[in-house]
Amino acid sequence: MFVRSKFFIFIPFLILSCGGEKTDSRANLLLLGRIILNDQILVSGVAKGPGTLANAKVEVLRAPSSGGCVTSAGKPNGIVLSSTTTDKDGKYSLRYPRQGASVCVVVTPGNGTTMAISYAPTKPITWKGNINVNALFTEPGVSARTTRRGSVSTTPKTVNVSPFTRMASGRASALTQGVNRKLEQKSFFRNLFFKGNSRNTSDISSGARDVQNSLFTRVGMPNGLEEFNPDNTQFKLREGGILLKADNLSGGARGEINPETLEKLINFMEDDFSDGRFDGKRAPTTGTTPESIPSTELTAVGLDTAKADNFLKGEFLNAIKEFAIEDPSISDNAWRAANFCDEEGSVSCEVGDSTAKVYVFPEDGSVDNPTYPFAYIEFAEEMDNKTLTAQTADGTCSGTIQMSTNNFSSCIGFPLIDGSQAYTFDNVDPYYVMLFGTSNLPLNTTVKIRVLNTVKKLDGDLLLTSNFTSNGFTTFANRFSVLSTDNQFVLDKDLGILWRRCVIGRSGATCTGTSTQLQFCDTQDNDCNGGFDEGELDGELGVSTLFNACDALNSNPAGGLGGYTDWQVPHFFDATSFKQFKIESGSFATVFPNTGNFWTRNSFDLEGASYFNSGTNSIDYSIKDNLHFAYCVTYSYSP
Repeated sequence: MFVRSKFFIFIPFLILSCGGEKTDSRANLLLLGRIILNDQILVSGVAKGPGTLANAKVEVLRAPSSGGCVTSAGKPNGIVLSSTTTDKDGKYSLRYPRQGASVCVVVTPGNGTTMAISYAPTKPITWKGNINVNALFTEPGVSARTTRRGSVSTTPKTVNVSPFTRMASGRASALTQGVNRKLEQKSFFRNLFFKGNSRNTSDISSGARDVQNSLFTRVGMPNGLEEFNPDNTQFKLREGGILLKADNLSGGARGEINPETLEKLINFMEDDFSDGRFDGKRAPTTGTTPESIPSTELTAVGLDTAKADNFLKGEFLNAIKEFAIEDPSISDNAWRAANFCDEEGSVSCEVGDSTAKVYVFPEDGSVDNPTYPFAYIEFAEEMDNKTLTAQTADGTCSGTIQMSTNNFSSCIGFPLIDGSQAYTFDNVDPYYVMLFGTSNLPLNTTVKIRVLNTVKKLDGDLLLTSNFTSNGFTTFANRFSVLSTDNQFVLDKDLGILWRRCVIGRSGATCTGTSTQLQFCDTQDNDCNGGFDEGELDGELGVSTLFNACDALNSNPAGGLGGYTDWQVPHFFDATSFKQFKIESGSFATVFPNTGNFWTRNSFDLEGASYFNSGTNSIDYSIKDNLHFAYCVTYSYSP
């Protein structure tokens, strides 16, 4: 069996200098690319539910930061960017403005939506209720062309929406939330996450790949699950399995499928597969251990615990056999080619090249990646973590896991924490390691990851016959940009954070006026930051002119500055981004004119908090009742 070991490299860069400087950056899952107003994505495909869906409503929306593409009621979960209706053959086509983020296609019942049943062509059923199918995908790169109206980019993307892409979407959401929960279990990691769209494309890829591994074992999908041809026999067999299972549960004449029964079956399959297997369990809502699906939900789809644990090779395969007999377009013996992988001792689950042992994210060739990258390495086997090592300082490459910005002439270091290697290894699926680096990645730079062939599997055997080296991903070329006609906001495209361009007291395109000096707290204690040393400014107790200054922007002007109502003091991770931009960009003074020392919202200990020292370009320590300037940020930016 193909057992996934997941190896993460987070690079949030935490350093305390002897002078008290604290430099850090946020490991973020947000890949918010540039918003190009005249750049359009052309999405087209076929909607299957699992039969062909005619006259169904199709909506494209920006993927939410948490949760799936749909709400618990089966409705689109987010702001709709574009919509259309499928034709009689289930086909759709629409354009929407590029988002620079992950995107959902959601198909729900429209006015008179019907679903064709291939083995009962005269009996299309009414597709209704809360039923839906959806797909979560990553936008393709820009492909520009010139028209009489000027430079326009229309990039095509095929997204065939089906119950299988819905399962992949649900699995991706579970992976994202599961990783967040693992991090949140440790107080050190808690602040590495922030408000915003934290979904990352590795989870999207992993969700689709898990569905391919399990349901489409040994079926090549070179362009991915969402682009797989729905007329392919292997797809039609699995589609037919869902139809026949729902048909048998409905209890009527052949082909008279009850829509509510079909909805329960598809809901069950998405829920059961959220933990990556059909095993009668689902991804946990708390903690990291999969939860058993209640017996009442299993009974509703004709299962018990034993049948659910062997769903693919039992109930589902039997339904596929029936379908192959019922559908005249399918050979009676076609079901024999349907291989599944969902339990120990089953056939190999590898997709594509069976020799592939390592997968990395950010993906090779991808651009506009964060300078605080979330790098992900997935192995084909459980790993012996004692063989996974990394160097402790920038310099000559060493260790079995390496990251480099100069083709391994030198490598990025990972410092020791509490005297031991700075990584956390988890030997419970998903298997992963997290490493913490020493400095920010530079802008517009290609970054490569290398795994040496000396790493070993848990059984002691070598994983690789030769070193694995990725082709590399590229960081943002231009990270900060001034927005709006009155030039009062700056967008950090890396983190998706919107800054008020001027410190409090100044305004306008050149930030004129007098900067206001503010206190983190009027006392040298923890009253203003939640009652504990490393807390964040909260405004609950104590008097903080700093907190009050940013909080005032949420109601003045009415409706909040720029229409946002979560203005707050920046985190020191955000200030580190500011620092990097100030050091590396020649345009800093134009983007942030008349700046100076400013507070972050992070307390350091009982008496002091962190602030950005403009003179030394560092995050330093200051007594809480000292006076510094204030920037304000919002995490709710939406183009």
